[in-house]
Amino acid sequence: MASIASGTVEKTIDPDFLQMQVQLPMIDGQKKTPKFVEARESLPEQLRSVYDQLVEEYSFYALKHHGRRWVSYAIIAELVRDGWRPTR
Repeated sequence: MASIASGTVEKTIDPDFLQMQVQLPMIDGQKKTPKFVEARESLPEQLRSVYDQLVEEYSFYALKHHGRRWVSYAIIAELVRDGWRPTR
């Protein structure tokens, strides 16, 4: 077991967990998380390309501003469902 000190809390990590390989689904040749797929499939087929574009753009700007590509796929799906469209 590996230990990591985070502030005043020590966390123990199971090495078997760290070595676990997760098979992610592929969309357009890229691996996607289950949450991405679930949110994308909740949309009608004609809105999925809009969703894909917003995820890509949001991911870029999240990395640029915060150093991480964290994306809430459910929120992006909600925005697309409620009418968000690119202005270009």
